[in-house]
Amino acid sequence: MVTKAAKQLQLIFYALLATQIVVYVAFVFFVMPGREPGLSEHRSTLLIAIPAVNILAVLLANIIGRIALSKSDVSPDEKLKRIQGTYIARMALLEGVNVLNIVTYLLTQESMFHILFSVVLVLYAVTGYPTEERLKNALN
Repeated sequence: MVTKAAKQLQLIFYALLATQIVVYVAFVFFVMPGREPGLSEHRSTLLIAIPAVNILAVLLANIIGRIALSKSDVSPDEKLKRIQGTYIARMALLEGVNVLNIVTYLLTQESMFHILFSVVLVLYAVTGYPTEERLKNALN
């Protein structure tokens, strides 16, 4: 049961991860090197708003994960379904934030957004990868 669930979550993990990378590569090829960035007049607002959105998204993803594991009075099958649903929501939230980072970076050419994308992507890859052992720990 846990092995099958881990394999399903790993497939979802790779799909969400691939989406971010494909969007990033596509935007890199579509943005012309000599083109004037389209959001330069909003630079100062974006320098505050986008990092705040990133921090809130990471915090919310962690809170969502804890909420799913907080109810221990349900059956293991029900708990596994809850973990799977929560996992998908957490990864989709982080994917959405990273797509925002990519688009903002490519429109403003501000390296901070490129760095935010990289940091969130690494956090996502390191902490979010579903293993059989993580699922077993969550079920206990």
